Amino acid sequence: MKIRVMKFEIKNGKGVLIDDYGNQVSWVIYEDRCYSIHLVETHTAKDFEGRGFAGKAVREMLKHSESYDKIEASCPYIKHWIEKNNRKNKKIKFTELLKLKESIDFFNRYHEPEAKAEYIKYDDMLVQVRFSGHMCRTCVVYDYFEDVIQDVNAEVVEYEEMDDGSFKVTYRLERL
Repeated sequence: MKIRVMKFEIKNGKGVLIDDYGNQVSWVIYEDRCYSIHLVETHTAKDFEGRGFAGKAVREMLKHSESYDKIEASCPYIKHWIEKNNRKNKKIKFTELLKLKESIDFFNRYHEPEAKAEYIKYDDMLVQVRFSGHMCRTCVVYDYFEDVIQDVNAEVVEYEEMDDGSFKVTYRLERL
């Protein structure tokens, strides 16, 4: 069955790509900040992955964003899409949240399986990251939390050890 994406809609903090059957195929989560827009994350529904729908959603979301004075991007996929498609735009600024997400990927390349960091959520400059693995649970566990932000303007606000032995860490990003 061939799916033909019919429309792109803006609704409830998402730019959504919808197919002929009304399914939400791919979407970009954003925050409207009056004169600026913050593109936070890109997602694709499980059954639609790997078909180029995320790229279509990003393209349409960037078209929608042109009416804003400033575009902030915090999604590694959006950054990659912009670079791949040579769509550089002076309005687009990459954020500290993007730096943090990229730093998490870098951290995992060098620390897994001993320690793994996973982005959980973002809310108004606060970011939650889950750390799991066979980490030393003595004084050096805090070093893992700081390793993730060594090149990011952020600070550890709090952390707690979960019942499964993982840690939930909350960072505060600095506004630039």
